Amino acid sequence: MVAGPIIRPAHFFPQLKGRPVPSRGQIGWGMVQIMKGLIKKTVFADNFAIVANSYFNGQGHGDMGAAWVATLAFSMQIYFDFSGYTDIARGCARLLGYEFPTNFERPYLARSIAEFWHQWHISLSTWLRDYLYIPLGGSRSGSGRTYVNLIITMGLGGLWHGASWNFVIWGLYHGVLLAVHRAWSQWRGPAVRPVNPVGSASGVALTFILVTLGWVTFRAPDFAVTWKVLTDLFAGSIQRVEAPMTFYVLLAISVIWLAIDRRRRLQIWMSEGAGILGTLKVSGAMALALLVLELFSRTDIAVPFIYFQF
Repeated sequence: MVAGPIIRPAHFFPQLKGRPVPSRGQIGWGMVQIMKGLIKKTVFADNFAIVANSYFNGQGHGDMGAAWVATLAFSMQIYFDFSGYTDIARGCARLLGYEFPTNFERPYLARSIAEFWHQWHISLSTWLRDYLYIPLGGSRSGSGRTYVNLIITMGLGGLWHGASWNFVIWGLYHGVLLAVHRAWSQWRGPAVRPVNPVGSASGVALTFILVTLGWVTFRAPDFAVTWKVLTDLFAGSIQRVEAPMTFYVLLAISVIWLAIDRRRRLQIWMSEGAGILGTLKVSGAMALALLVLELFSRTDIAVPFIYFQF
């Protein structure tokens, strides 16, 4: 329930008026979503968690390379965790004949922090907008008040994740980023500019780095560890960094998949366009892939990531 999607009564209660009977297409769609969510969680998220936990739990502090690898690993872990849970929830609901809304829309490909929050945990971000940001005044009372409303909303959004100052700081951090982005957008003006591939790629890279740095506060158990990790990221020594082979393999798979299925045609075919027989075949292949990866992805083999000899 915390991972979402957070369902609004207006969206869900009307579906309870009848007794929905899922169609064969809905059953196939639900099966694919459940299997996709299981793969995201048990193969990707859990293996990225091994790398992140080994560092954030106290090992490797003082090393810049280890800090960056662990921070990147947690950034990937939390995405595959949350989006995997969402896929499973939406798939289970569809098997019962109910429809849950989309909750993640490839947020790490967002070109700005505002776009990120339109694509990350969508049901939560829209809830924050409707029940906190707009009641606070939204953007109706001038630029200064708008910036304050953004920071307050995101600060409370951080507190929603848990009673910890780290969560509050994480929320305030995103509030400041949103305020800066809004100020920048207003300064640039409303002029429509042609899409620039280089500028677009730069926006994606910058947004991903800023979001990933924010996850440090979210993952660290307290502010002391947060400060230590941030110190490692920007002022630590560079030593030999080791991570399980699966870290590099799964990271490469993630990038390759985005490149191959950039327009989501393969995903659409798997979920909706393959027909019931094709969906069953795809689900079987995914189940086999899940079994193989789960059996063989957990290994003690480690490979060097960066090695400098001073």
